[in-house]
Amino acid sequence: MLVVKDEQIRLLEHQNELLRKQVFGESSERKVDDDGSQTNLFAEQVAALTEDGITTDPIPTETETDSKGNKTRNPISSKLKRVKTTLDLSEEEKACPICGEPMDLIGEDRTEKLEYQRAVLFVSLLLRPKYACKKHPEAGVAQAELPPQLINRGIPAASLVAWIIYAKYFLHLPLHRLEKLFNHCGCEVKRQRMCDWEQQVAEMLGPVIEAMRRQIDSSGYVQMDETPLKVMKDQSDGKLATGYFWPRSDGRQVIFEYDPSRAGKNATEFLKNFSGYLQTDGYSSYDNVALRPDIIHLACWAHARRKFVEAESQDKKFCSVIVAKIRELYAIERAAKIQWEQIDLDSVGESEDAINQKKYAARFMMRLKGKAGDKVTALFKLLEDNQFNYTPQDPVYKAIAYVIKRKELFITYLYDGRLEIDNNQIENRIRPITLGRKNWLFAGSQSGAKKIGIMASFVGSAIMLGVDLYEYLLWLLEKLPAASTLEDFKALTPLSYRRSLHDSK
Repeated sequence: MLVVKDEQIRLLEHQNELLRKQVFGESSERKVDDDGSQTNLFAEQVAALTEDGITTDPIPTETETDSKGNKTRNPISSKLKRVKTTLDLSEEEKACPICGEPMDLIGEDRTEKLEYQRAVLFVSLLLRPKYACKKHPEAGVAQAELPPQLINRGIPAASLVAWIIYAKYFLHLPLHRLEKLFNHCGCEVKRQRMCDWEQQVAEMLGPVIEAMRRQIDSSGYVQMDETPLKVMKDQSDGKLATGYFWPRSDGRQVIFEYDPSRAGKNATEFLKNFSGYLQTDGYSSYDNVALRPDIIHLACWAHARRKFVEAESQDKKFCSVIVAKIRELYAIERAAKIQWEQIDLDSVGESEDAINQKKYAARFMMRLKGKAGDKVTALFKLLEDNQFNYTPQDPVYKAIAYVIKRKELFITYLYDGRLEIDNNQIENRIRPITLGRKNWLFAGSQSGAKKIGIMASFVGSAIMLGVDLYEYLLWLLEKLPAASTLEDFKALTPLSYRRSLHDSK
């Protein structure tokens, strides 16, 4: 009886420790050295890789230096326009105080200050003159046709709707704050009207979302996850239910599918047109779809590491050893990413696909040189040798069992340079949804939840591709009313936009 009670007490203390960390602790799983610094986090691993002929030197960055060669702050972005003002001497002050002759200009000092100009609302007025023949009124009236409008009979131009989407889904400003902002700019724009505009545009964007689905599903490698969202069940009583976004990404674009449930049938439905590598966490809903012969399932090492970090209160020594060994695998990935930066510098002018192939080959070779396969094999042997040192209820046992059960899934990332070591890429795309929830709190309906998913898909994809989000949204909404064919909608996806920018350079 005492042994059972001790075990129960130990498990309760572990649960209490996890809860304490969730409420008061840091969210990061990064480890620091005993002296509190992180400077040597990858030192041994990176040094070993360098000895194997793998360079990990960072790419130098540009900094300003003063006349004595000392480094100063980085300059303000050269992309910003400069408004020049010259502070000059009077003609009298330009005269030499000794001989009285005008002094020669020998140079100038520059002082740059970052300025801000408040947002401005203005009205664009489109005039369409009408023409008629007084002699032949039966000929009718001639007039230029009105171009397709984003919101028929509505007042917002594409620039205003683009800003509303940008502010709500990137800056996470709820509509009632935007309403106040527009009031300060001199125009009353009710939040309900903004919500209606969002809904109309979301419906128009449906074919573009479908084109994004096709691009993602044909990529051959997808990461997938799920995240909850509070949705109002019935506006009459204000009760909330929990729905779920099912985001999936090919590393370039992301789609946020919505469904009221977290059932496994959703994974099956959303992935029905996909074949290739599927990377997920350990959620069981993906098990059935992973049985398909045209899908290769792989796991996430970040989730494995998290299990052992959470179990450290039960056996800190063993868990720290496992976390350190996983860290060695990440050191190899970090070295590969540093090499990618050099590939970008060396491949200016080449096609995007050619550059990516170089990167994938470099990462595959980095894993071979860093002996990632041997490290994974040694790690699994250590786990298998120690699994039964713990009871099945012990968090350390559960962490070990979680990894061993998915052994093949954890090894799979080594087979292809395209594959990431973890699912963090898709989890990073979920974070904006999490931040947004803290501001707009819930979706007002099921259709409202789907609208949020559509907007988040465009915002997340533009961020992943590194394009200017507002410029893309403006370009998209200006061209959207005239789009009618599948090719038209395909040309409007974030990936197509980025490729058009790359081709124009």
